[in-house]
Amino acid sequence: MEPIFDSPRDVFFEYADQLPFFDNLYAAQTHYYQQRKEQLLLLVEICREVNLSLDYSPKSLIYLEELYFHFFQKNRFYDFQISIEEFEQLTSVYLCEIVIQKNSDKAEWFVEEYSHVDHKYTMGIRYGRYHLHFQNLFPHHYLSNKDASGQTFYKRFLRMNKHCK
Repeated sequence: MEPIFDSPRDVFFEYADQLPFFDNLYAAQTHYYQQRKEQLLLLVEICREVNLSLDYSPKSLIYLEELYFHFFQKNRFYDFQISIEEFEQLTSVYLCEIVIQKNSDKAEWFVEEYSHVDHKYTMGIRYGRYHLHFQNLFPHHYLSNKDASGQTFYKRFLRMNKHCK
């Protein structure tokens, strides 16, 4: 069920309610750095359990998407005590980390204060002329694709990478 908002202003505050509160930019940067680090470590651990090595290469996104659909079809997310949405978030951070590593002069993580509410901060990636605030680049991926043959993760990397050139 989709929420019903009386005005666009309600959307801003609904989103802000989901953001963590910080006293200052430095505290937010520290939090998001730790969060990314923990997410990447968790993804590496999960992949290690199924003998998939993540080497931060663009091609590893193809294998990661195959793993995503394997987990979905076999209901294996539960085995790792992770939700589908959390796995999609881990994948999003991993993809962005690859973009940054391949384009360190034109891509970077950034944290900035949410413009509609004080002391709320968002994280995103700046690549080329683009800025993208996100939590999940692939929400409900299993609904839009039946399997990994579309290579959506890899193609998303190629699009983002192209904007860094």
